[in-house]
Amino acid sequence: MHELGATQTLLRLALEQAAAAGARRVTDVHISVGRLSDVSPEAIRFYWPEVSRDTSAEGARLHFRRESARVSCRSCGRRSVLSGDAVACPRCQAVDIQVIAGDATYLRAIDVERGVPPSRPGAWRTDGRHP
Repeated sequence: MHELGATQTLLRLALEQAAAAGARRVTDVHISVGRLSDVSPEAIRFYWPEVSRDTSAEGARLHFRRESARVSCRSCGRRSVLSGDAVACPRCQAVDIQVIAGDATYLRAIDVERGVPPSRPGAWRTDGRHP
């Protein structure tokens, strides 16, 4: 059930960013999901239609980017990317590792339609890029 809460949080953040950008509608939502995150893209896709109903993000397309898990080994000091199902240092096999990236789910960007048409046709992204 925590994935429902995560989906609601992603929606809230997207709507806040859209309002700050003066958007009329959110067309696309770009989400990063870390390999070690306990939130699944499938669950977000399942809950999105319900939580976004009657909002400016209703019908928005969801795009997911899977982020690798990066760790720092406390035994040998090596920083590395975990592969497969490994949860140990690839160099020394120690399990005393610190996760430094890839354990979170977060909103990367949204694509929006502005309330006032831009000088160039098309949607604008909140990260400043024009598609």
